[in-house]
Amino acid sequence: MVEQKIKFPVFNYQLLPILFALFMLIGMVFMSDLHDVEGTIFGILLFSLGAFPMCAFLFHRRYIIRIDSSDHIIFGQEFTGKFDIKNRKIPICDLSYSTYEVTRSYDDAPGTYNEHFMEIKENGKKIIEMEDYDLREYDSAPNFIQRFAPTWKKALKSTLPELFEIEHIISHNQKLMSLDPEFNPIKTDEKPVQDIFQAEIIDGHLHGYTTDLNDEERLEAYVIYCLGLRNPISERRAREYARENPEGSIGKHNNITSSSIYDMVFDENKTTRVETKKNVYRVEYKNWKVIPNNYPSNTKGAWWDEK
Repeated sequence: MVEQKIKFPVFNYQLLPILFALFMLIGMVFMSDLHDVEGTIFGILLFSLGAFPMCAFLFHRRYIIRIDSSDHIIFGQEFTGKFDIKNRKIPICDLSYSTYEVTRSYDDAPGTYNEHFMEIKENGKKIIEMEDYDLREYDSAPNFIQRFAPTWKKALKSTLPELFEIEHIISHNQKLMSLDPEFNPIKTDEKPVQDIFQAEIIDGHLHGYTTDLNDEERLEAYVIYCLGLRNPISERRAREYARENPEGSIGKHNNITSSSIYDMVFDENKTTRVETKKNVYRVEYKNWKVIPNNYPSNTKGAWWDEK
């Protein structure tokens, strides 16, 4: 019997430990003068305000356990590995994994930055939320940095690979639609249809481009896009940036990342209709960058025979 366990911090705010440590440090300063009774009491109070939340931050964890390849997980909370607070079973068919992006602005400087988050839901209700990261993000970091790098994503993909499979994602979304008719209020034939090129499915989202250009052509299109901005930069600077940052510059022009996929329909013309909550994306066979695992040609029989 193999038990796989993934731990998630309950408090996902990295600046909190600094604040807690500051409370503890100031409290110790006040407690150092034992002749000042009021100061000592205030120091004890301040130290406690830092120590107790610090313990919670360091040791309080949510966790997911899967035993062998069972059809359910055990989801719970613990305070250290020996003090289990509560837990319950959740069928894997009730779980979903999704990611989203939040754009924030700097307080004292112009410009914005994006933060990426992931969430695990049980029948649409969020049970875990974490700041997301790329699995390759820490590959080039020094060894001492890699020791502190998060590991939950790799463990999650290993323990619950179903959450990342398109069949599970579609099945789960359709289940939510059947439970709540208002979950998908737009009829399929009323949704806008858009052709997608160089398409691939990553974690239940369709990625691709809205125009059929190769990388060099898309880079040129990005330069034209820059020149047409309200505050355009020079063509020389645009080309320099495009050459130095090919992935970034290419990705900023006519690329799309869809919301979660609700359905995929394959027809005998080798065209795939990928449906999300508000849109339908049409992908010809030749326009797939990576053929999805549920594509009929990956199964036995005629290529148009759906699973």
